[in-house]
Amino acid sequence: NVWMPYHRYVWLRYYGYIIKGDVVRFIDGDPLNCDIRNLIAMPRKDHPLLRSRYGAKFLPKEKIQFYKERYISARGRCHAKS
Repeated sequence: NVWMPYHRYVWLRYYGYIIKGDVVRFIDGDPLNCDIRNLIAMPRKDHPLLRSRYGAKFLPKEKIQFYKERYISARGRCHAKS
């Protein structure tokens, strides 16, 4: 029985995995909104670029799509093998 943050749990239930080195982040910056449509997994190295001294910055739609496609394409490959 392992405890984990709820947003990571939601991500894992939907996609089944998190790429090593990725963090799950809230797209709208609201940590209470754990809807899968509001979550994005991105490389840890890119995460500090979205933080500022004055709070979270928002991701451009192109970046959101890029990060989601990493999981959508890999998810399709996983299901194709099954």
